[in-house]
Amino acid sequence: MEIKDAYVIKNFMPYGYPHVVRSDLMSPDPGLSTWNWGALPSADGRGSGLVSVNWYALPQEHQTFWNPIIHTAEKEIRNHINDETVRVVQARAVGMTAGMYGGKHVDEMSTLPCWIVLYYPQTLRDIDGGRTMVYDQQGNVLLNQTPEENTCIIFKGDLVHEITPLTPHFYNQLRISINLKLSVNDEKEIRPDGREYD
Repeated sequence: MEIKDAYVIKNFMPYGYPHVVRSDLMSPDPGLSTWNWGALPSADGRGSGLVSVNWYALPQEHQTFWNPIIHTAEKEIRNHINDETVRVVQARAVGMTAGMYGGKHVDEMSTLPCWIVLYYPQTLRDIDGGRTMVYDQQGNVLLNQTPEENTCIIFKGDLVHEITPLTPHFYNQLRISINLKLSVNDEKEIRPDGREYD
């Protein structure tokens, strides 16, 4: 079986799951608000490129959507590369609005095998911008994906990728993605705050 470096899966989660994600992350209750503003570089410093400043949210106990997507992502990558040691070592939600973008960067520069899963709980239009671009080692485009509800993209952690700027058409909205980092043969475990253990 060929192992693809990057691919897209539609209908990644069961029906209704995207609504749960949006409801949990966009709760009007100030006590349940989980968004933070700032730079969130790789917890282990192994990534490269521009560190984007954006909205981010780390897993919270009251949010019911984290465990299902973590389990599904682990199962997908284990099947894809035929390796049972795969597990999520980092989880976060990232939010961006008009004018924001994610410059070209690499999430993983070590020799440790790593995979990235980006899940989209909402659909954007082409005119909104915010596409995820993934490049191969020669700089050729492997994926050019506009966020689509209940779709995820999966790619190797050593591939350069970026998020194109969100346009003024996306004013007063938040582009949400669930970002998971999965490692192979890694002794680290995910912490409740979404960061890696050292």
